[in-house]
Amino acid sequence: MKKSHIILLLILIFAVIGFFVLQSCSFSLALVRAGLNMGDVEDIEHSYDSVMKEFKVIKTSSKKHEIVLALVTKDSMGFWEVKKTSVNVNIKMNKKSKIKMYKK
Repeated sequence: MKKSHIILLLILIFAVIGFFVLQSCSFSLALVRAGLNMGDVEDIEHSYDSVMKEFKVIKTSSKKHEIVLALVTKDSMGFWEVKKTSVNVNIKMNKKSKIKMYKK
């Protein structure tokens, strides 16, 4: 095999490994991006919706609030995303996401 083929194969292998590492850590990353405490998570409900997408309702905390309820959903690629919270926390979302935040 040529050197370029070996290098391309190694890059592809590292990309696949990186994808699976990100996918396995996506729940913790979603909580951190939403400003929630990933060390204080209690599952209240873990189920599937009508179109068989996985979701969790969790109890956690943030810097400002002792108790926060959050709805976390898994997309088709296997990445978790915080959709709704019981308090107004800083959720970084893309422009396509439509979120209604609950206010105290």
